Amino acid sequence: MPFFGCIPPSAGGDAVHGDGLLRRLDSSIQGGAPGAPLPCGAPPPGLDINLVGSVVELDGSTSRLVLDAVLHDGGSAHLSVLGAPGDSVLLLHALAGSGQWFAGLKGTLVPAVPLITLVIGPLPASGELSFDFTLSPVLPPGVDGVLLVNQTLGVPLGGHGVLGSASGSVLVRDLP
Repeated sequence: MPFFGCIPPSAGGDAVHGDGLLRRLDSSIQGGAPGAPLPCGAPPPGLDINLVGSVVELDGSTSRLVLDAVLHDGGSAHLSVLGAPGDSVLLLHALAGSGQWFAGLKGTLVPAVPLITLVIGPLPASGELSFDFTLSPVLPPGVDGVLLVNQTLGVPLGGHGVLGSASGSVLVRDLP
């Protein structure tokens, strides 16, 4: 049987869709672009937020972390942190993740306790700190690799810490 109607064009996807609580800090949210227009109409773009629930806007800014995904035990690596100029930055590492919300730090602590905490230092006027470094060999005999869960904590002058972006890295022994 032939079809002579018009198939409606596809709308763009919603950026956030669901129910519950959305906490936003230093982020932008944009719905998806609409599909191609068809003779029977142009589709709408996706909604930025399509939520049955609450949206809480948190003030402040967060730091962003870029760290190599594969780290070689005793090898070199690259780290970049982007944030507000003058903020002191700590780098948190753990062997597992937690996902616990900390209202005072305006974010979710991704690494689990116990943490290894490294002081990165204050961010320069550009707000970006980027450097190469060499890892000390730390993997014990018989352990060929471990997962590291990494996250930044930015502390503005005279302010409270704000949890930043998180990433995962695999620390591996050079295998033959």
